[in-house]
Amino acid sequence: MAIEFFNSTMNQFVNWANQDGIGKTDLVHATATQGTAGGAKVAIAANKNDGTGFFAWRRRSADVKNMNDATRDLFRQAVMDLFGAKTIDDVPKSVRDKMKLGDYGNGHPLSAHRIRSVAKAARLALASKAFTAGGAGEGASAVKGALNAKLATFRGSKNDKAVALKNEMDRNAKNRFNLFFASDMKDMQEGMESQFGKDHNRLIVAPKFKIGNETLTFDRDTPLQEKQDIIAKFVRKDMDARFADLQGADLNKAYAVMSFVAQRFAFGIQEAVTKSLATGKANEPPILIGQPQREASKSPLTFAFGDDGSLRVHFASVFDNPQISQDSRVGGKTVHKVFEGFEQGSSVTIAADFEIGAEELETIANADYTPFDHTVATAEMHGQLGEDEAGVAAMGPFRFGPGVKASVSCSFALNGGALMMETEF
Repeated sequence: MAIEFFNSTMNQFVNWANQDGIGKTDLVHATATQGTAGGAKVAIAANKNDGTGFFAWRRRSADVKNMNDATRDLFRQAVMDLFGAKTIDDVPKSVRDKMKLGDYGNGHPLSAHRIRSVAKAARLALASKAFTAGGAGEGASAVKGALNAKLATFRGSKNDKAVALKNEMDRNAKNRFNLFFASDMKDMQEGMESQFGKDHNRLIVAPKFKIGNETLTFDRDTPLQEKQDIIAKFVRKDMDARFADLQGADLNKAYAVMSFVAQRFAFGIQEAVTKSLATGKANEPPILIGQPQREASKSPLTFAFGDDGSLRVHFASVFDNPQISQDSRVGGKTVHKVFEGFEQGSSVTIAADFEIGAEELETIANADYTPFDHTVATAEMHGQLGEDEAGVAAMGPFRFGPGVKASVSCSFALNGGALMMETEF
């Protein structure tokens, strides 16, 4: 039932609770401390000076109560961050119930059992909303049919199948971006035109960069040099920084940010979602999503550095006038259908959160990508299920490590619509 949390703080709590020798009643203390990367990190340690029950409550000192409250505050924030929640009420009720919020602010210790229970509920909540298909009509039925066909390939309960699909979507998103990222970094380090440079005047995203209390942005009409300078200010965390002055690791961090802004990132996330529904050996997605004349404002892309020094990227893409294509096998032939003209309010929303941990970000920033050979990776990809995994497995040192985490979701809300095209081949 594993789902990779893209939230490093939650990972630390869960990893502690799942250690060998840690029992249900073991207690934890967590503190925010300064890490070597210059950002705040969470230090986890066993709480040996406390216990549960009435007598432990009577013995508990003010200092221990304060440490318990601080630990719970960090844990609560980590849970909220998982769901992008501004308040605890924005967290799914199933997760809040497992948190036992009445124990917060009263000096109660946090146990391994509580961490595990909350983590399990959070995994299921994340999985249940990873791919949703709602609405009525032929288009909605096509999507629901593709989803049900994919879920039928997994074993276990309904929850097990939801987690399996969530894992596949996240894995596909990470792998697809990894394949493009390495090639793009190689081109930029070799002085070739970046994909960002090619795309900058046809942006399909609306990027924002958080630098302290400032937020900078640009659009397709912003001159290329100004776009690059904004990225330089972000990676340097310095409002006076210029792209022309970047060198070494800082320059490579700017290149990494450019790869996220380039069109291949957004397209890769979309492909990761649709390919996750594939069930046949040809690895062909049964559903494709399109929309003519899309506005970049409907695809926000936000960059920020976490307190722990990690790079955090949030992306969303809303198709508010969607076109849905469906391919299915009927009588030995492929039937291609296109649905359009959905009722007002219909939409498809794809979202992705990427986190590159502080240590992995430094590894990427100091890596030489010029020896990367994309033909080695593509030679392992033959249209089979899991071909992206096979491709990145051949990338050697250019494969993303565990410090890169991806969390993807997709929501279809389609009503009405009409079959605009049907062809056989």
